Amino acid sequence: MVLYRKGYQIRTLDKPFNDINDYKKYHVPYPNRDLIFMQSIHTEKWWMELLILENIYKKKYYVACSYNYYLKSIQRKIPDHWWKTYKKYL
Repeated sequence: MVLYRKGYQIRTLDKPFNDINDYKKYHVPYPNRDLIFMQSIHTEKWWMELLILENIYKKKYYVACSYNYYLKSIQRKIPDHWWKTYKKYL
């Protein structure tokens, strides 16, 4: 009997964002705050960093995205996915 491994079982796990050496960080300047993108050196996956201010605390959330989101943000087009996620955490 041959067993096949499904995609979920053979996925590559990314390390936590605490180990910053495993990620490239990209800042896209905007007037009020920078948009920050992270790319894994090992898997080349992309994330957007959301900084949410709650009272006096700052919380960071990381949302999976694509390289195209980064390219759009450089062209001064904030991705819809960023806005939807930002509103969710407000």
